[in-house]
This record gives sequence, C-alpha cells and structure tokens, in this order.
Amino acid sequence: MMVTLLLYAYALGERSSRAIERRCHVDIAFRVITANQVPDHATIARFRARHEQALAELFGQVLGLCARAGLVSLGMVAIDSTKIAANASGDANRSYEQIAAELLGGSSETSSETR
Repeated sequence: MMVTLLLYAYALGERSSRAIERRCHVDIAFRVITANQVPDHATIARFRARHEQALAELFGQVLGLCARAGLVSLGMVAIDSTKIAANASGDANRSYEQIAAELLGGSSETSSETR
C-alpha cells in the first residue's frame, strides 16, 4: 500500500508527507489506495527513509519502462546557480490585490481612451 501511495502521490507532484496524509483524508483516489485507512505523516516519512534505496531503484525502473514505451523522454537538466542582476527588488513585489487593482484600473482607462 505504501509503495503505491508514494508512487501515485509522486505522479501527481505531491512530495510532502503531511500533504499526502491530508489527501488520504479528502481525495477519493488516495482513499482507495489506502483502503480508507489514513497513514500518519510520520509513518509515511519513516517508510520513505527506511526504504529509500529500494524506492529509488523501483522509480528508476518505472521511469525506464515509461521511456521504452515512449511515454516520456529522458534528458539531462543542469542548473548552475549563476547569479544574474535584475531590476526587481523586494519593494517592487506586489500582492495579488495590487496587481488585480492595476489590471482593473488599467482596463477601464484603456477602454475610455479607445472611445
């Protein structure tokens, strides 16, 4: 059950043990996988840590099968952590409300100008 739970959660992009536990309460697919039992987040985390090597091998094999079936393309992603200067600063960041107000305010101004 735990391997299936982790495989499904990872396929959905869910990595957090607490988030997986939460979804076992509310998500029907997670409830089916766990037979309506909800493992504690600590149990999920301990299982993952205890079986890390075996899970890595299993996920590697699954990825290989998917690649041979043409479901995914494998490649390399390299990140070099180069720092690049930018014009943004902490003070320049805006909240969702500020952006929405600008968009709504800007759209009414542009519509009155086009008349």
